[in-house]
Amino acid sequence: MPIPPVVKPQIPTINRPVKPGAIPEFRIQQPMPKKQKKGGGVWKKLLLFLGGIILVLIMAGAGGWLGYLQAVSERVQEQDEAKIGAAVTQYQLGVVDMQAGRLEVARQRFEYVIRIDPTFPEATSKLTEVMMMMTTVTVPTEVLTPTVEPTPDNRNIEEKYASALNLYAAQDWDGAIDTLMSVRKDDIAFNAVQMDSMLYVALRQRGIRKIGSGSLEPGIYDLALAEKFAPIDHDAENSRVSARQYIIGASFWGFDWAQVYSYFQDIAKGNGGMVDSTGKTASYRYAYAAAKLGDAAYAKPDYCLARDYYSEAGQSGINGLAATATKAAYDCNPPTEAV
Repeated sequence: MPIPPVVKPQIPTINRPVKPGAIPEFRIQQPMPKKQKKGGGVWKKLLLFLGGIILVLIMAGAGGWLGYLQAVSERVQEQDEAKIGAAVTQYQLGVVDMQAGRLEVARQRFEYVIRIDPTFPEATSKLTEVMMMMTTVTVPTEVLTPTVEPTPDNRNIEEKYASALNLYAAQDWDGAIDTLMSVRKDDIAFNAVQMDSMLYVALRQRGIRKIGSGSLEPGIYDLALAEKFAPIDHDAENSRVSARQYIIGASFWGFDWAQVYSYFQDIAKGNGGMVDSTGKTASYRYAYAAAKLGDAAYAKPDYCLARDYYSEAGQSGINGLAATATKAAYDCNPPTEAV
């Protein structure tokens, strides 16, 4: 029996062109190259996230800064309004003082108004008017009272100077000043340095003594004269400042107790015994103003504030406030009901 021939299997040809009508042969597809992932995607997302945060922070900071500027602007506006209100009040009070003849107090008020607002209407003209009135007031006094002028001193200049030295050593400041001025009238160059020194000390001492005895305006005037010879010392300046504050604070007496309280609170701490021509001490005026503010606070009602004011008034010497202060303290912290 014949052996059949061995048939070799046909191996498909790769990428062989297909004839029309023929069955396409199996083709081995080449593997497609893998797409490489683009690097930096995570960093871009992170940068975008951080940029968003920074943008939010910047916007928040800008909003806060604008709010701060707005608050500062409102605060400055409030301060300006308060200054304008104070200037208007002081101007009106200055007009009242000028009409009442309190020229020194009126002058200080108008000067205060000009310091706050140099463009305040009529303040400069009113100050000039007051200064003119102060100048003219002293002229008729000298003319109308010629009998008070001292008897002419006919002693020679050496005798006058020796007398001035004795009066100066005895601390008779009035006599020393009058005699020294008589010497200077005779010969302005006579012992000029010693004369200036003695006049400075005598005027300084007399000014402080007048302020201490309640003659506040004359004391302030003496210190101003002493200042023409040399700068006044720290103690003399404190006395002058306290005297001026006393005069201004007393001008509010009876119609603005808050201002009285504010002025005399500082004076009472450093010089509570200071008085004016009425004999009322700074401590008394401070305590009385505190009691009046306590009454106003109790009427609101603000019992705790009233209690504090009454306490200050009682500690500073106002009598008869014990019952009122106790009532205010009780109303401020009333006892709770027992459970």
